[in-house]
Amino acid sequence: MIGCTDGGAVLFGETFNRHIDSSWNSKQWVERVSASGASLWSVSIGADTLNAWTYSLVQTSDSGFVAIGQYSQIPRGDLRGIIAIKLAADGTHLWSVIYPNINDSTWSFRRADDIQEAPDGTLLVTGSYLGYDMPNPDAIYAFWMRLSAQGEIIESILLPEDYTTPLRVVALPNQNFMVASRCTPGQFCMAELSLYGDVLWANRFSLGGGTGWALDLDIGPNDTRVLTVQLDGHLYFIGLSEDGDSLYTVSSYATGLSYAQTTHVAADTFVVTHSIQGLIPPYTDILVSKFLLPGSVSGVSNELRNEGTVSTFSLAAYPNPFNSTISITLDVPLHQEVKLALYDLLGREVAVIHRGRLNSTTLSYTTPASLASGIYFLRAASANQAAMQKVVLLK
Repeated sequence: MIGCTDGGAVLFGETFNRHIDSSWNSKQWVERVSASGASLWSVSIGADTLNAWTYSLVQTSDSGFVAIGQYSQIPRGDLRGIIAIKLAADGTHLWSVIYPNINDSTWSFRRADDIQEAPDGTLLVTGSYLGYDMPNPDAIYAFWMRLSAQGEIIESILLPEDYTTPLRVVALPNQNFMVASRCTPGQFCMAELSLYGDVLWANRFSLGGGTGWALDLDIGPNDTRVLTVQLDGHLYFIGLSEDGDSLYTVSSYATGLSYAQTTHVAADTFVVTHSIQGLIPPYTDILVSKFLLPGSVSGVSNELRNEGTVSTFSLAAYPNPFNSTISITLDVPLHQEVKLALYDLLGREVAVIHRGRLNSTTLSYTTPASLASGIYFLRAASANQAAMQKVVLLK
C-alpha cells in the first residue's frame, strides 16, 4: 500500500485465476481507494501463460503508477524474470515490460524488490539476480537498475555480495539515491549512490544476531533517512544522517511480528500495516498503527549514535490466555519512564496499568469484571521505544 496526496491509497498485489482445467495463474493487481476506503478503480493485468506478482509500486510525477515484481512462465516455473506495468491516474493500462530471465551468460534477473522515481523522472529499481560466475552460483545476489519513464533499461549494476534481497531504495533530495538490505544475520548494509551508480559511501548497522530483513527505506524528519527492519519479531525504525551515521533506533512489537509494510504519510509520521501471529495458526491478525518518529538526536546517547546498539525493550505476559489476572514482565531498563496500557482490537485504551518510573520489572493486572472476553493488546512505551504483546481474555 502507498498513500496518495488526496488522503486515499493504492493497494497492490496479485489476483489468482482458476481455469476450466483446474489450473491457475496469478496476475498483477492494483486498486485505488479514496480517503474513506471506497474503491475508485481496480485493474488486474497479466497473461494466461505467465504467473505474475507485484512487490512494489510507486506513484510517478505524472500522477500515474508503476508496479513492478516477478513473473514465471507456465508451465516452466524456473523461467522467471521481472515484470513492470504502467497505469494512468484513472487506472488505464499504458504499458507492460518484461525483463527476460537471461540477461547475459553470467547472470540473470530473478525478481524486483522495490521501485522509486528519481527527480529526473527515471525509475530506480532494486532486486535480486542469480550470478552464474559467482563463488556460489546457486546464491541470490542484489542488483540496481535505472529505467526510463517508458520502462526501458538505461543502466544496471550488480551490487557487492554483501547486499542481499530484499533490497530497498529511496531517491534523495540531493539527486542521489540510497539502498539498504540485510547483509549478515543481525547486520544491515546501506550505501548512497549517484544516479550513475557510483558508490559515495557505504556503512553497516548492527542490531546483534537474529533473522530479519529490510522492510522499507524512506526520508524522515530533518532530511534524515529512515530504515525500517524486521528482526526476530521486532519492528525497528533506524534513523540515519545524510552520511549514514546512526541517529536513533525505535523498536516496537516485541513478539509475533511476521510481516510489515510502512507508508510515509508526513515528514515525521509513518503508518505501518503489519501482521502478527494469530491465536490459532495459520491465522494472522492485521493491524494498522501510526508512528511519530524523533525529529532530532537530542536525548539520544553517544553510544546509540555512534555504535548503533539497541537497548532491550520487550514485554511478556503469563498466563496467556488468562482468566482475570495476568503477570507482565518488562525487559526494560529500571527507573525509566514507561507507560503500560491495555488496548482493545480497535486500538482504544482500556486501562493504564502503569505510568511513570519503573521500580520493578514484574507487574500484575486484574481486569474489571465488566471487561468482555476477547483479544487485547498490552503496550509498553518509553520516550523512544515501544513493545506490544497480544493477550487473550477467556472467562
